[in-house]
Amino acid sequence: MPRSAKSVDAGDPKSSRSTQIIIALIGFAATVLVGYWQFGRSKPDNPSAKRQITGRVVDAATNRTLAHAKVVLESEDLPPVQYTDSEGIFTFPLPPSAPYVRLKVELSGYESADRRIDPSALRETQEIRLQPLGAPSPPPAQAGPAARDEASRDFVIGRWQVDQAAGQVSGGSVMDYKADGTLTGSVTQFINGFGQKVPMEGRWDFEKLSRDTFRLELQLQNQPTWLGTFKIIDHNHIHNIDQNYIAVRVE
Repeated sequence: MPRSAKSVDAGDPKSSRSTQIIIALIGFAATVLVGYWQFGRSKPDNPSAKRQITGRVVDAATNRTLAHAKVVLESEDLPPVQYTDSEGIFTFPLPPSAPYVRLKVELSGYESADRRIDPSALRETQEIRLQPLGAPSPPPAQAGPAARDEASRDFVIGRWQVDQAAGQVSGGSVMDYKADGTLTGSVTQFINGFGQKVPMEGRWDFEKLSRDTFRLELQLQNQPTWLGTFKIIDHNHIHNIDQNYIAVRVE
């Protein structure tokens, strides 16, 4: 009886060669896939996409870390101003387009530092050493102001200014905190790279958190309620802990 389909003879040489070729192709494909997987796993991330500069500001005489130092990084597409944290640390992201950056550090009582940095050469935390000014600041003539450095409503009363910047445009926000709980002032708003002063008025409330920290609640006209936590640096400087900026008293 004739067969309806051609059977495969295990001893057929042609069939054996075909099987060997198929096995070889499968092995080659597996080798290519494994190599591609290993290459993909070992390929480093684009370093320019995650570049950043991290630094620590210290006293050149004592090696003590310096908090609340103002750090300005001049380059395109960068946040223009930061302040060092309690450990003297600051961090800026670096866009891929920045060929170099200029770093400036300022702190009351110290000589300013000015450094040009090549981002492609960054390998570790930058240490910025500030030299103390030769003549120390004289002590206050009366003991009264020291008591005012404790967090209180009386300490807050007065005019406070915050420096602001967006790209190459800078401005200032000024608020007058009055004894009756009202406030007036102006805030710089940046629209399309241009700063515009907008008048503000409303009420403020105070909550003491510790001897040198307090919380402000601002109820500004046509604005949502704003809360900020501050730490007293000295009589004329307070640090916003939440947003990391310094407000300066304007006498």
